[in-house]
Amino acid sequence: MSMYPILLIILGVLPAAVIIFYILRFDSYNQEPRGLLALLFLSGMIICVPVYFAEVYLDRIIYDAFGQTGVLYTLIRVLLCVALVEEGFKFLAVRIFGYWHRDFDEIYDGMIYCVMVGMGFAAVENILYVLGNGVSVAIARALTAVPVHAVFGLLMGYYLSLSKFDAAGHTKYAIASLLAPVILHAAYDFLLMVGYLPALLLVIVIINLMYKRSFFLIRSVYAIPPIVPFTDPETGITYIPDYPTPDELDAVPDSQKTIRPPQAPYMPPVTDGTDGGENSQN
Repeated sequence: MSMYPILLIILGVLPAAVIIFYILRFDSYNQEPRGLLALLFLSGMIICVPVYFAEVYLDRIIYDAFGQTGVLYTLIRVLLCVALVEEGFKFLAVRIFGYWHRDFDEIYDGMIYCVMVGMGFAAVENILYVLGNGVSVAIARALTAVPVHAVFGLLMGYYLSLSKFDAAGHTKYAIASLLAPVILHAAYDFLLMVGYLPALLLVIVIINLMYKRSFFLIRSVYAIPPIVPFTDPETGITYIPDYPTPDELDAVPDSQKTIRPPQAPYMPPVTDGTDGGENSQN
C-alpha cells in the first residue's frame, strides 16, 4: 500500500492540529475539559455531512433562480449556500454542545469552543481537497483556508461569549456571533471566486487584516479572568461582574498583563497616580 495517501491525510489534518495547540496555549485559567474539546471537534467533523446536502440543495435553488453565471449568482451562492450554511452549522454545534456547559465561564472559552468546531470542519474539508489535489494544495490551504476558518471561529466565539455574559446585549451579540463570520466568510470566498487580479490582491490584504485582528483578540481576551455570577443575598438578584473589553486590555502595558488567579475580580490598572501610593510620589 502506498504511503502517499497517508501522507496527504497527515498534511490535511496538521494545520488544524497546530492551530488548536496554539489556541489552547492561552487557556490560562480554568482549562477546558478534554472530553468537551474532543466533542466539539468531532461535532465539527460530523456537520460536514448536513452541510454538504444543504449546500447541494440550496445551490440548485440558486441556480434555477439566477443561472450559473454572473457576479450576482456568485455573490448569492457564497453568501447563502456556503457562508451561511457552514457558519450556521458551526454556530448550532457550539450552541448545542458548548454554550450551556458548566465550564463556559470565560470570554476566551467561547473562542476556544468555536475554533474547535471550526477546526473539526476544516480538517475534513482540507483532507478532501488535499487527497484530490496533492501536496501543493496542502501547503496553500495550510496558509489560507484552514487558518481562515479559525479566524471565523475566533470572531464567532468572541461575540457568542459576550451574548452569554452580557444580559443587556444578549440579542445583538448573539446575532453578531453568526452574522460577522458569515459576512467575512462570504467576502473571502466571493473575492476568490471572482478571480480578477485586484480581487485576489484584496484577498491578501483581508487575510492579513484578519490574522492581525485574531492575534489581537487572543492576546487581549485570554487575560480576562473567569466571570463568576454572584447573587445579592438581600434582593436575590443575580449579577454578572463587568469585564474589560479587548481595546481596554490592549491599552494596558504588557508588563501589567499578569495572569491573575482563577476567579479573581478584574482590577483596572492605576495609571494616573491618584491612589496615594508610590505612583503619586513620582
